[in-house]
Amino acid sequence: NAGDLEAAAVLWRQLVSEWPDESEFLHGLADALAGLGQYDEALSAYERTLELAPRDAWAVLGTANCLIALGRPADARVQIERAYVEGVEQSADGSGSLARRLCRLA
Repeated sequence: NAGDLEAAAVLWRQLVSEWPDESEFLHGLADALAGLGQYDEALSAYERTLELAPRDAWAVLGTANCLIALGRPADARVQIERAYVEGVEQSADGSGSLARRLCRLA
C-alpha cells in the first residue's frame, strides 16, 4: 500500500537523518523509495548502503532493480557481475536471486 510505503519512507528518513552511517537504515529507506517508484532517490540510498556495507547482497539487488527501472540494464548487469565476482555475502535466497537476476540480464 502506497500510504504504508510513504509512512515508512518518512520514518527511514528520520532514522537516516539521526544516524547517517547506519547501512540498515539507508537500506530500509532505499527499499521504501523503490517501492514508491522513486528510483533515482532509491538508487542513491542503495549506493550509499553499499559504500557502508559493500557485501550486502540485497543492496546489490536493489541497486540493480533501480538501474533496470531507470532503463539502464547494462549498468545493472555490471553491478551484479562485480558483486558476484567479489563474493558478496549471500544467504541461500540471496545467492539464488543474484544468479536469477544475472541470467535474466544475460
